[in-house]
Amino acid sequence: MELLKVSFTVLQLSGFWCPVTWSGWKMWLYKIYTILVIFTLYSVTISQLIELLRSIDDAQEFIKNSLILLTTTNACAKVANILQKRSDILKLVDMLQSEPCCPCNDTEHSIQNRFNHIISRNSLLYTTLTEVSVFFVALGTILSDTPQRRLAFKA
Repeated sequence: MELLKVSFTVLQLSGFWCPVTWSGWKMWLYKIYTILVIFTLYSVTISQLIELLRSIDDAQEFIKNSLILLTTTNACAKVANILQKRSDILKLVDMLQSEPCCPCNDTEHSIQNRFNHIISRNSLLYTTLTEVSVFFVALGTILSDTPQRRLAFKA
């Protein structure tokens, strides 16, 4: 699947897109990995919801918890949508790689390659930005809250 290769690789590493060529024990092992990742994501979201309900008296905590809850809820919805619409996504990618959508001449190939490069670069930049942000939030928590033994987010 050359189209959106970096995007699908990120999804594969995240546990949300089993490679089409895998079958048998690899596929089952990957499904177990997907279930574990989804369970982790949804349990974090549920714990954030519980913490939001507990922090209703403190406005500062309520705002902080609601922002994190919105983020994790959004991630849950995206994952559910990707897993539910997998066959439609595969059909769309196949359609884009077949006639009449595939590039026919050198000019169209160069345009396709240029946009594939832009998509790959943007995917890598976004993934890097996300990982760096998570790293610095974790590092900030470790450096500032270690003496008090407090986490950045209670849930």
